[in-house]
Amino acid sequence: MRITELEDHLKPILQDSIEIVSEKTKKIIRKGTLILYSIKEFYITLIIRTAKGETKQYHMPFPFDFELSKNSLKFDYELHHVYQTKKALEDIVGDLGESKSPFYDNIVNIRRL
Repeated sequence: MRITELEDHLKPILQDSIEIVSEKTKKIIRKGTLILYSIKEFYITLIIRTAKGETKQYHMPFPFDFELSKNSLKFDYELHHVYQTKKALEDIVGDLGESKSPFYDNIVNIRRL
């Protein structure tokens, strides 16, 4: 099951300093120490302690795909996973327009520091 596989990838980075980075814009979305995570239905909640010592919750949609590399976990939110080879569905998704969400048609990296 995909949730179990994702949990297996998240467990090793618990209590580590991380940064969540948008691959499209190269901007850091969040940075801190990963304290805890939970996965419920379609969302992943990360509890992060910031450099100021504050505890923040960060909610992320469950990715279409994910991949673990040496020091990062990539969450793939690219739209081609939604429509794959169906041209009509691709047109519908294209007609929806752009979103300001950092996850929209993007890859988000959770990197160990």
